[in-house]
Amino acid sequence: MNYTVFEGEYMEKNLNVYIKRLMELDSRAVEFKDERNAELSKLEEDSRNTLRSIENILEEAALMAKQEHDRIMEAAKLQIKEMDEAADRKLKELQAYYEGFRESAARDIWKLLLDIER
Repeated sequence: MNYTVFEGEYMEKNLNVYIKRLMELDSRAVEFKDERNAELSKLEEDSRNTLRSIENILEEAALMAKQEHDRIMEAAKLQIKEMDEAADRKLKELQAYYEGFRESAARDIWKLLLDIER
């Protein structure tokens, strides 16, 4: 097949247009890739910042929980101490009452025995 000069020029012109269009598309693809990479970098940075923020919130919550735990434990220790002291006072009262009752019963029995002997 012999091509005429006109056909050769037409094919070369079409080929040049095609190559130019491919170069434009490649350039546009590189722009899109750069935009995508920039967006991904921004998303990664935003994700890291969000993660740091969540970690800070969790650390603060853990600290507050520990402080609340410590406060509750101190209140419980104080309440236990007060209950122990109240129980000790009640025990001493009961011991004193028992001792008084025992002495009173012993005196009454002694009087009865003396009365019986007379």
